[in-house]
Amino acid sequence: RGKERSAISVGILFLGIVFILGSEESLSYRRIVILLKLMIPGHRNNRRKGCGRYLEALSFAPLALCLHSPGTHLDQEAKMCRHGSRFFVTLMLISVLGACQQPNNDDESSSGLASSTELASFAPTDVQRTEILATVQGIFDALAGDVDKLSEVMMPDVTMRSTSIQEDGTVISSTSTVDGLRDRIVSGGSAMVERMFDSRIMVSGPIATVWTPYDFYSGGEFSHCGIDVATLLHTREGWRIMSLDWSRQQPPDCELHPDGPPRGI
Repeated sequence: RGKERSAISVGILFLGIVFILGSEESLSYRRIVILLKLMIPGHRNNRRKGCGRYLEALSFAPLALCLHSPGTHLDQEAKMCRHGSRFFVTLMLISVLGACQQPNNDDESSSGLASSTELASFAPTDVQRTEILATVQGIFDALAGDVDKLSEVMMPDVTMRSTSIQEDGTVISSTSTVDGLRDRIVSGGSAMVERMFDSRIMVSGPIATVWTPYDFYSGGEFSHCGIDVATLLHTREGWRIMSLDWSRQQPPDCELHPDGPPRGI
């Protein structure tokens, strides 16, 4: 859309140049309006989309420039029309080509977006995926009551942060420790169930990242959902969680597990 707006601006500029170089009779206000109606997106006279509207306006340029105005000398009109339309069409063609130019690979690379081929190089093997997801699942097992799992899947100095957005847009963030989480599980008194799904994993050497939606139930009732982001380090004992961040949201801002509510709660 940015290129389309630029093309419209350039086209209007060219119309002004032609108006100045021509005469009031050779390019009347009525003719300028005709071309603008053809170029403006969404106008009822505009039947095309994208670059097609500029090509359509370009094809009508000679007609708009050469429409005869009552009271104008025909020879003078034809002469001014011929020169004015050639000039306009040439410049308008340049603007159309600029607006319709497709981005090349260099443009895509400069935007900073990684291609699927580049991301594929960080895809985990089947073994890595199984081990990494098992490590993250250890946290959920701990929430369900098996607190010993925490020390098995987390680094002693793991950092954990929860983030939520209030109704007024205020962002609230809080941190916790392994000991704090353990105390919460022991003293909670109600069963907690957290489930991940559609997990995305990237691995580079001994570092792995898991980005996964989740939903959370406490005491048999739905509590919240959001995104878990875990960073893991591969140690001699296997994969261990170095950091864990999660968002706390409510539908429809987050998704629930596709299997529906958990069974047996």
